[in-house]
Amino acid sequence: MKLTTEDLILDSVTLSDKHDLIDIFKHDEDSHHLALNMDDGIESLVSKLKNGIPNWGIYEKKKGIFSSSKGKLIGLVSLISSGDNEFRIGFSNSRIEVIVNPGYRRKSVASASINKIVDHLIKAGKNGYVAGCVSVYNFGAVELLKNLNFRFSGINRNGEVVFYKAANLNIASQIDDFSSQVFVPLGEATYSSDKRYRRFYSGFPEIETERLVLTKFNCDDGLLYQSLINQHDIADEFKGPISNEMADNLCRYSLPKAYYDQDYITWAIKEKKTGLIIGMRDLYTDSPDQPVTTQGFISQSHRGNGFHQEGLKAAINLTEKSGFSSLQVNCSHDNDAIKHILDKFKFNKLQTYRNPAMPWMPATRESYKLGF
Repeated sequence: MKLTTEDLILDSVTLSDKHDLIDIFKHDEDSHHLALNMDDGIESLVSKLKNGIPNWGIYEKKKGIFSSSKGKLIGLVSLISSGDNEFRIGFSNSRIEVIVNPGYRRKSVASASINKIVDHLIKAGKNGYVAGCVSVYNFGAVELLKNLNFRFSGINRNGEVVFYKAANLNIASQIDDFSSQVFVPLGEATYSSDKRYRRFYSGFPEIETERLVLTKFNCDDGLLYQSLINQHDIADEFKGPISNEMADNLCRYSLPKAYYDQDYITWAIKEKKTGLIIGMRDLYTDSPDQPVTTQGFISQSHRGNGFHQEGLKAAINLTEKSGFSSLQVNCSHDNDAIKHILDKFKFNKLQTYRNPAMPWMPATRESYKLGF
């Protein structure tokens, strides 16, 4: 169905739009978002277009004195169905995916298109709502949906934010009741306007060093996470080993939620050469002005290679480049190996203190600070 906004026309894509499609998909990072790829060849493209994929093309509106007509194709919108969607969302059978020509981004093209299509789907659909999910770490998408007055239900088993927009309060109340039983509730993510703080939380800060990549844990990394934590000296740092269920819940829910709520960033440390997760490093902001890193460790099989120092240095560099004036570190009182590393980095000891607020950690801890 053809839809229009003040500046856009949403309509079927045809082969006459081939050159505009190439323009949209010329950046590799875009081509995996929709079931349409120019590398598939012209026959595949014809087949997909005939089957209504994408569902809408986003066209500039040519404005004339007496009429408006389609101009350049600048984006695509698809409704994607998923076999595991009940597992992911629980109350919807499709999600909206949008891609916009890089030259037309930051011009409200996506928000205007989504708003128009969602209103159309709500009015036309028998359920009176539209629902979907986005990555916890995609803050651009999260902020866009907030601005379009979507409601957020919680985090699902894939570590994604589940959201919806309903036609009325009665439908919204039913969805909220369902969500409270199925999804992990979210806090209100409102980060500081300070640019330093936003460097941490406006998109997951993946870091690459000479030998390592510091990236996020995925929802299916539970067994790997458990195997790391349960190595005997690391388990001692956490006051004992953790169960498979706890590790799974951490990777699926707790780590994504902590990032969304802007409490913690938790990195999985991957060795470039093998692609294996060999350790962990975290960072949080005790206040908008004071970044703190606590847990950081390397698997026993990869120690003695300087990986711990390399990961810590990456966290230090990110903190300094973001404009902060210092980084604080906490560690257990009897962890001599870590204290030796902190001394090499010229951290200064602040205090020894009791920490009853975190019963899974040794109660006596020490704090250190490095100024830039």
